[in-house]
Amino acid sequence: MTGSQAHLIAVAIRRDESGWFIATSADCPGLVVSHPDRQRVVDLVPEAIELLYEARRHRRVRVVRLSRPGHPPSAPEDPVPFAALPEDTTVARTR
Repeated sequence: MTGSQAHLIAVAIRRDESGWFIATSADCPGLVVSHPDRQRVVDLVPEAIELLYEARRHRRVRVVRLSRPGHPPSAPEDPVPFAALPEDTTVARTR
């Protein structure tokens, strides 16, 4: 991510043998979030990505989950899209 450019991050969430959900991403090496509740994993991912950026890239970012208005939520096996934005970026929210 350079300047004010967003970095798109596709997060894969899978269920392991013990029933826990594990989130990882090839777009954000080192990202691993686990919890027995899938929604809680999705909720924890932004903070985990923000901490990784700060620790590894010495850059503060704000991470938002991307969605497409008017489209149903993705299937459980589909990657969940996020974007890491420079900390001072304003994001328009849709309802």
